[in-house]
Amino acid sequence: MEITIDDIINIFPKLSRRKAPGPSKITNEDLIHLDTYALNILIILINKCLQLEIIPTKWKEALLFPIPKPHDWNSKLSNTRPITLLETPRKLMVSIISNKLNNILSSHIILQPNNRAGIDYLSSNLYES
Repeated sequence: MEITIDDIINIFPKLSRRKAPGPSKITNEDLIHLDTYALNILIILINKCLQLEIIPTKWKEALLFPIPKPHDWNSKLSNTRPITLLETPRKLMVSIISNKLNNILSSHIILQPNNRAGIDYLSSNLYES
């Protein structure tokens, strides 16, 4: 599966511009405003990750923050919920792969009826039972 510039550009409208960045501080807004040269470098990086089946070590890092629940947290972690901030280029790559996989699964009868949750159907009558 080769990632193209069109794959990235088609994902941009779906990216939230209000998400907090991961450890590198790269935001979705930063990615959206990359010029063609930088986008091509990002595409090369993503395609090498897929080809070599390797994720950069820095993309595996995350920031974990405990967010207090609406009531007083009394210094107990059980009164918080965790939020994990992942690297934005990694999330972009996962979104592109998910989008491509969704397109394949929604345009072919591959899954059994009880395994089709979360699929955006391209053809409304393709999966009618």
